[in-house]
Amino acid sequence: MGLPLSGNRMGSEVGHILGEISEDEVGAGRPMLSSVAVGVNGKAGPGFYTLARELGRFSPKSDEMAFWEHERSAAYAAWRRPLPKAK
Repeated sequence: MGLPLSGNRMGSEVGHILGEISEDEVGAGRPMLSSVAVGVNGKAGPGFYTLARELGRFSPKSDEMAFWEHERSAAYAAWRRPLPKAK
């Protein structure tokens, strides 16, 4: 994709791409797929919550961790596929 391998520009570009994907997902009636992308601390970054507010999915008075965990679980459920049957 031509992204730098590290640094602030890499983070910014990845954030932009994840935002575009999440906007499309929410527009299709699905949860924010970017909820499965986490930082080195294992949690969603501030940009995730900013976009969630812009998309009307998150209220500033809500608990961030609870919202993220719910959105992440919903994304996994939305994209879960049945395992192939054993032969």
